[in-house]
Amino acid sequence: MSLILKLTDAQDSVVYDLLEVPFTEKIVDGGIKTIETADGNVSTYFGFHKRIWEHQWAYMSADEYKRLRGFYDRQFTTYKYPLMTVTGPNLSVENMPVQMSISDKNIISNCGMVQGVKITLRETRQMGG
Repeated sequence: MSLILKLTDAQDSVVYDLLEVPFTEKIVDGGIKTIETADGNVSTYFGFHKRIWEHQWAYMSADEYKRLRGFYDRQFTTYKYPLMTVTGPNLSVENMPVQMSISDKNIISNCGMVQGVKITLRETRQMGG
């Protein structure tokens, strides 16, 4: 089973099939507070548990970059995060709202070929109502 990433918003939907690896998943735990009582017992209070995914392409065409960058730009103009679906070995996420960030563009040829584009997708709740 290959790794497949799909990004969707109101204006576009793109599927990246046979995605290059690595596709990194990080866990963010926020607001963890542990309290030790006088008798030595411990209570732990958890605030949230979210995931962050990162991926870097070796190379993209100018058109591929423009389309990917469109998802990033539209989250600021539409006030809606893109939805991410990922399927692959031991990984299944469906229509997860994600805050997207994108790295700088490194153009390496006169036809606009771009190298090393990295995206970060942070699990969140949908903004904009």
